[in-house]
Amino acid sequence: SRASFRRRGYDPVRLLARAAALPRPARVLVNMHERASQKTLDRAERGTNLAGSMGAYRVLHGRRFLVLDDVITTGATLSEVVRSLREGGAEVVGAAVVAATPRHSLGLSPELEISSDSGT
Repeated sequence: SRASFRRRGYDPVRLLARAAALPRPARVLVNMHERASQKTLDRAERGTNLAGSMGAYRVLHGRRFLVLDDVITTGATLSEVVRSLREGGAEVVGAAVVAATPRHSLGLSPELEISSDSGT
């Protein structure tokens, strides 16, 4: 988010894309409403907090996306991003994250069709 960028001074997703020699990440989603900080929320609360919170601000038909994120905790943000892109007409070809928090199992929604690879 922009607030996270201001706080950190850098965008970890842009750094990931640059390190992987991917094109600059597209800004195609907008926040539809304010949401609470995710830090203290459990899995169910995160899902509720994020449900319908994002949307595509332009038509994405025919466009393909690889979703990048720095850390996955419950998968709620990733699920909402994928839902929003697909609702906007995009094809999501996959997702990549650098790290997963150990306190929760991922338990991603089956419709995401994303596999976890620990690299071992």
